[in-house]
Amino acid sequence: MRAVIHWARTWWLTVPEPRPFSIGWGLAYLMLGASGFSVLTTAACYTTGMSYALAAAIAVGVLNVVGMVVAMISGYRDFWWGERLGIALMLCAAAIYVVLLPGSDSVTPWYIGFALVVLGLRWLMIRRFTYRPRG
Repeated sequence: MRAVIHWARTWWLTVPEPRPFSIGWGLAYLMLGASGFSVLTTAACYTTGMSYALAAAIAVGVLNVVGMVVAMISGYRDFWWGERLGIALMLCAAAIYVVLLPGSDSVTPWYIGFALVVLGLRWLMIRRFTYRPRG
């Protein structure tokens, strides 16, 4: 038990400042990456009458998953340019989803809204604030 507590404390101290915000952004990236896994596992559902839909669904899933991995690792390592690349990949996935996969389910507007608000806000925050400890 002592080793687990030591590991958790060591990990917590390596998270970039401000830590609660970093954890929150990581969870948001994780949720968007999970939506990418969801699209990948249900890609066959999008192919009703559209020849390009399967490829678009796979592209959305891959872009979300790759963007999540890049953004999470870059955010943890404090590489703002890598985190911005991951955000751009996830925004591209959302754009493809809106343009090529106009779903009729009730999840689509929530996914798009969440992606645009969270990723747009984070993009602006990375531009405006570096979040490097001062002092």
